[in-house]
Amino acid sequence: MTEVIPRGAALPGGGSLTEVGTVYSLKDGAYAFWAKSGDKHWGLYLANGAGVSRLLVERTDLKLDGVPDSVSVQYQPGGLYIPTEMVFSNDVLYLETRRGRGNPAVLAVTAGGLTKILARGDTAPYPEGAVVASTKPLAADGGRLLLHYSTEKPKPGNHWAIWDGTSSRHVLSAGDEVLPGTRVRALYGSRWYMTRAVPTLVGDHIVADLEVEGGSYPRAIFDIGPGGARKLLAVGEVLPDNAARKIQGFTSVAAAGPDRFLVQLDSVGEGFMSLEVSSFYLYDHGKLRRVMTWKELNAELGSLEHVTWSAHFLGDLTILQIHPRPKVEGGSFFAVQDHFYLVDLETTKKVEASGGCCGHKAARRLATPSGSEGLIGGTRVVGYRWLDAKAPERMQEPPAISTDKGEVSLGDVAAWLGTDKGVVVREGSLYLIERAAAGQPAAPATNVELYWQLY
Repeated sequence: MTEVIPRGAALPGGGSLTEVGTVYSLKDGAYAFWAKSGDKHWGLYLANGAGVSRLLVERTDLKLDGVPDSVSVQYQPGGLYIPTEMVFSNDVLYLETRRGRGNPAVLAVTAGGLTKILARGDTAPYPEGAVVASTKPLAADGGRLLLHYSTEKPKPGNHWAIWDGTSSRHVLSAGDEVLPGTRVRALYGSRWYMTRAVPTLVGDHIVADLEVEGGSYPRAIFDIGPGGARKLLAVGEVLPDNAARKIQGFTSVAAAGPDRFLVQLDSVGEGFMSLEVSSFYLYDHGKLRRVMTWKELNAELGSLEHVTWSAHFLGDLTILQIHPRPKVEGGSFFAVQDHFYLVDLETTKKVEASGGCCGHKAARRLATPSGSEGLIGGTRVVGYRWLDAKAPERMQEPPAISTDKGEVSLGDVAAWLGTDKGVVVREGSLYLIERAAAGQPAAPATNVELYWQLY
């Protein structure tokens, strides 16, 4: 295990390392990471074959396309409030920056550095002759980015486009006919502030919650693909578990694809005060099943102010991860303990989380470490807990492996760099761990053995 930057060491561009945030695995063994300099500023840094360099700080001067520019970003770990829009997928980090006091741009962070995708003042992909006024990243998959942009001249409008690594292709605009007689009323461009669920890009398909007009429903979740669009779920539809209740609206959607997704929705029945909020449903190939209601969640976890949640799709498994915010006297706080549920069209099973959790770290990193997707069939670390798909009803604290600097918990691996290397964050320092020899024997424990092959 090699120390890359110890806590307190000088950072490129000035300042000293006091904290490491999210780490992103890029191609060719490179990685990007957020690091805090002193007690004030977060910066985004790139580590590749040329060493470690600073890409962006909360406000910095850099040359974008050879022209000096002032770029502002803001990072806050924990996901509680992130003004900078960020999307990570397939070895590329996409983020929104602010040039000067405004002038937004979307950049791609790769092993080679920064690439501008779209910025205010650029020629828009559509309509012809239009100029970009603002832009934000929405979702990414397979090396492509779904982004929102608005135009002011010659005609104001809101649009979605897909960037394929070379150019941007227009896919949808407010006012377009998504289905015969049904037009898109509005397109929303922020992942954090919009009142509509964030779209998901999966392969050639966009799973999107859209506000529409002209049809028999005001809002629906659509699958938008190469062959056109199809409605998956709409406001006003009757819930299959209760014919007296209809869908009132959608809060958020997490999709494995157009045929399987988890949705948090509100429903309404007959009479005064019939609104029921924040129930979770699984949509699977045209069938809809209630996973749990807000009332059921409160009965199990205690009185809640609200929850944040995410979904993990692992082969045929669908895992709902709940991060509750309970009500407490005099205010509220974010609970450290997460709750995991295995869901399908038949059952909802609570996953046993053995050994408790690992302090504040669980609240800071809830998702799977980047680069680990698909490394080992059916086995991964979810947050700081260990999940084996062969026995998914039980979770454990991540096992440890021996290194030349002592034991390292696999929960401290922030990102995997292929099959031979990993980035470890421990006690505020950044390390690189790699396999010492291809024929190194495996440890006896099953879970450790599966991961040991990575080193």
